[in-house]
Amino acid sequence: MTAPLVSVIVVSFNQARFLPEAIESVLAQDYPRLEVLVIEGGSSDGSAAVVAAYAERVRVVEAPGSSQAQAINMGFGLACGSIVAWLNSDDRYLPGAVTRAATLLAERPALGMVYGDGMLIDDHGDALGRFDATRPFDLRYLMRVQDYILQPAVFMRSRAVASLGGVDESLSYGFDWDLWIRIGLGWDVAYEPELFAESREHAATKTACGGYRRFRELRSIPRRFGGPRWSPAAVVYGLDALRRRWPVVLGAGCRADERALRRRWLFRAFMPVHFAVSRCIRKCLG
Repeated sequence: MTAPLVSVIVVSFNQARFLPEAIESVLAQDYPRLEVLVIEGGSSDGSAAVVAAYAERVRVVEAPGSSQAQAINMGFGLACGSIVAWLNSDDRYLPGAVTRAATLLAERPALGMVYGDGMLIDDHGDALGRFDATRPFDLRYLMRVQDYILQPAVFMRSRAVASLGGVDESLSYGFDWDLWIRIGLGWDVAYEPELFAESREHAATKTACGGYRRFRELRSIPRRFGGPRWSPAAVVYGLDALRRRWPVVLGAGCRADERALRRRWLFRAFMPVHFAVSRCIRKCLG
């Protein structure tokens, strides 16, 4: 039986220093039928020259002025594969990820999506540790408590994505979470406990810079699906936003912050507060 075509959409905007690693991680996959689309959002940092070096191996689409969600949906619309995924230009796939995900989706026609485990890496590509929120699929927990699915570790059936209209372009921070929920409401979803991807934590990510806007948007997502006004997710993401703004006082919101701050005496002095905030988050997470 012919292997299904897998389309990977690489979304690129002003991350020329990371972009080659992202593209190479896709091209290095051992899967036999792979389509790679780079959606370039009008970068001004030399990304265009980086993409040009891969012009014979990837399909490049210029999309200046588009938002991240718009670029992803553009990629979905242009993709020819029956399986689709997107990879942000600062993330990387791990060897064998595409083969394992495509095999699962081919073997189980009812699946709309499969996801695996992931690692967190820093600016230099060094490991910060495992993304330890990942768990077997639980739709209620996903809707009410938190997004425990690492975005670059996700592969989806293209007809499932198309039936839902892709990601919600009105969202800036939580469109992936919103999409996982909508797929889970209409399709089977499987968790594969293998490492699929690496997600980079650095100061320029939207997660790190989102602040109150990110919290407000993430708080709204459970309410779209019948959740309470102050769901566990609202508390978790609210505390996360505060920690990212005042990490010395409230504790690091990510592994990269913790590594950078752990030697500062003021950070150590507030350890009891860090512990209390972490305990509150763990309680909300159940």
